Amino acid sequence: MLKSQDILVALKLTSLALQSKAKANERIPLSTWRGWEEQSEEVGRQEIDASRFFADNGQLRWTYADLSQTLRLSASECNAAVKRGLTSGLLSVSLKSSQPRPAPKQLLEFIVHGVKYVFPAKEGRLARGVPTAFGAPVLKGRMLTAGEHEYVWEDAQGLSTGLSIEPLHKSVPFAVRADPVLYELLALTDAIRFGKARENTLATESLSKRMLSI
Repeated sequence: MLKSQDILVALKLTSLALQSKAKANERIPLSTWRGWEEQSEEVGRQEIDASRFFADNGQLRWTYADLSQTLRLSASECNAAVKRGLTSGLLSVSLKSSQPRPAPKQLLEFIVHGVKYVFPAKEGRLARGVPTAFGAPVLKGRMLTAGEHEYVWEDAQGLSTGLSIEPLHKSVPFAVRADPVLYELLALTDAIRFGKARENTLATESLSKRMLSI
């Protein structure tokens, strides 16, 4: 049975695949926006260490220890998540590399049609946090109307105030600080988990454009 961290790991590998492609094409990957205070030494080290995921030629070279450090999961949890991802078809192993990578079509299909039923989003209290769903920069201003609250992952270092949404996994607010591409993917996933028909359609279009480009 899939666990919420399996989707987090799959989206992290999706982010890394997108960044690897961006490095190969010599362009900046997606967003570099941040919605949190940069006061944490731990986060600072995490951002510096992000380069370990890539060789000098831009090719991916991740380890379970790398995933563990940047996702705040244990290495054994990351390993188990990858195994479940391979079994379910959300991840695959290519002929060119022995390292598991996302299966974009299958992962997208699950997020669009299944994630809101398996991992539904729960609305909480008004809180300080990191914007998500249609409050995040990737969808900001395209859906909200006057008077509506943003939605946030509750976090003491967040720079926004809004209605809290339980993240896909408790480590999400930490994980996105080192990876703005992962942040976009998770925010779009939340819009699908939580949004109404119009939000769902817009988020699906944006997520499809990213994932199917791998």
